[in-house]
Amino acid sequence: MTTRMRLASFVVALIALIAVTRDIWTTQAVAAGAWFLAPARNDSGVADTVHSTGAIDRTNPFFLELGINGRSCGSCHDARAGWTITPKLAQRLFDDSQGLAALFRIHDAGNRPDADISTPDARRKAFSTLLEKGVTRFARRVPATAEFEVIEVDDPHGWSTPAQFSNFRRPNPTSPESLISSTTWTGGPHNVRTQLVSLMNGATRFHAQRPTDVPVDQREAGADFMMGVFHAQLLDNVAGSLDADGARGGPAHLMAESPAPGANDPASGDFKPKAFDLYDAWENADARDSSDRARRRAQIARGQKLFNSMEFDISGVAGLNDVLGAPVIRGTCSTCHNAPNVGSHSVFRLMNIGTAERSRRTSDIPLLTVRNKATGEVIETTDLGRGLGTGRWADLGKFKVPQLRGLAARAPYFHDGSARDLDEVLQFYNDRLHINRGSNDISDLKAFLEAL
Repeated sequence: MTTRMRLASFVVALIALIAVTRDIWTTQAVAAGAWFLAPARNDSGVADTVHSTGAIDRTNPFFLELGINGRSCGSCHDARAGWTITPKLAQRLFDDSQGLAALFRIHDAGNRPDADISTPDARRKAFSTLLEKGVTRFARRVPATAEFEVIEVDDPHGWSTPAQFSNFRRPNPTSPESLISSTTWTGGPHNVRTQLVSLMNGATRFHAQRPTDVPVDQREAGADFMMGVFHAQLLDNVAGSLDADGARGGPAHLMAESPAPGANDPASGDFKPKAFDLYDAWENADARDSSDRARRRAQIARGQKLFNSMEFDISGVAGLNDVLGAPVIRGTCSTCHNAPNVGSHSVFRLMNIGTAERSRRTSDIPLLTVRNKATGEVIETTDLGRGLGTGRWADLGKFKVPQLRGLAARAPYFHDGSARDLDEVLQFYNDRLHINRGSNDISDLKAFLEAL
């Protein structure tokens, strides 16, 4: 090897060492001098979790195997996946265990409860919906008192009937429970902590197959743990620390937010379209600095401004247009995602934006044909939504408005994982609401959402 070649090799090695060292330094600096509590690395950077107690207590009942199948609440609400489960993490767990990890239990995951799971290949096929979309399965029945009936089911896995059918949903992220109005996709209205205490029992009995009730003290301890979890994106690959130079991204600032039930609600008559102000300090950051970091920070700030103020017509959204008595509302993203710096809806109000319509059905999800008993009207849907619980025709397809913090760590999106990434989410809203913005605006919005 010539001297020049040795020098070139040394320079390459030095650059690599600097990059690694810089990454380690940035990771520590972003955590304000401390190691991450529960990092969730993702394509946009790193999300992290803080807890109101100052630590994540892994001895809490949330992490204990309270049932009989090796599961804990943390099996499907994993900090590495933004306190839910993602296909990427599910695939890693499958590969590490050949599909025998506690996550893979055929009674509530996979394509049908009687699937062949005798070999690794069979298990990979049986759990394809979990591996590809991060969804778990529920066997559903329509109450006899409901205003509607299921008259036909097209199940690609061959198991469902009108009397009992499969329903696939993403596990709700367990953060920030103390700042939202409802903790499940379609449940409520109840005090969130009360919901969590109940879920500690009901979910453990179902998902962990516990044959008896969970003791009350363990239910309450688990609920209290969840009420203290705050998860958000903390590091952007280009912008760096999301709480630098006056910005207030990251979980510590999220924990400092005050619960604001009813705040910024269009129905209250006191609607203010500015739901987010995390990145006000980064407006025009690129005017002072031409670096890539400054340009990314300015882009995130532009995306936040668009989220708050970009107007478009909202129509046909059950749970919003009908509640406000307005067939067309001139609104913004924050009309629905209005909880300040959280992005859920600040009051309990479920909405149907069309995510369960036939047109959005994917080939691995059952399609239900549903008939109104009184009028004979027929619709096709992949999920009954709130209607399954209330039995009301008007509630079909309604879901809660999900909170937006930590989005980058928990793709795919919507209740059924039907949007693979944020590009597909933005495309859905562009098609549904005819927003018709240019590619630059869409890129800015995406940068903002990735920084939440």
